[in-house]
Amino acid sequence: MPNSKICAGALLVVLNTHCTGVPSEPKKAEPVATAETTPALIHWIAAAYEAHASARLVHAQQLRVDLEAPADTGQTLGWLFPGQVSVDAYDDLVALRAAPADAATPTKIVLHGGVDAPRPLVYEDVAPGAYTVCAQVGPARDHSVDWASLPVRCAHVTVTDEPESRAIVLRG
Repeated sequence: MPNSKICAGALLVVLNTHCTGVPSEPKKAEPVATAETTPALIHWIAAAYEAHASARLVHAQQLRVDLEAPADTGQTLGWLFPGQVSVDAYDDLVALRAAPADAATPTKIVLHGGVDAPRPLVYEDVAPGAYTVCAQVGPARDHSVDWASLPVRCAHVTVTDEPESRAIVLRG
């Protein structure tokens, strides 16, 4: 997620330009909010950002999976299978991937590495329906990860057109 202070600042500049027609100009810093108005302003900006992010998830038919990855994560591997399937180990993931799939809802895979490893997995073009999402987390010290030796965490999800169904946390 981008830095919220940068997003909030950009949102204020856009709103000022749109509402007044006058672009913001750098000036000497002046207090904009008092201690009484700051929480309301923060909540307003946070609500606007959340609405924007939720609209993006639904509009782009994205599914966002937060992994709760440790700080020393070096690689993450995510799988999205249509339907609710049973997965216990990496071999199950490979077998499901090799099995004939429905062409309308293929298996999707996301791999993150390096500084992007702890970031959420984002799957594009996910139509409403039932899915199984699985992920593995690899340590930073290994450049060639033995995925078969790592634990697999999975969850069954039902994706709808509601933003709440398109952002999940995969605990593990």
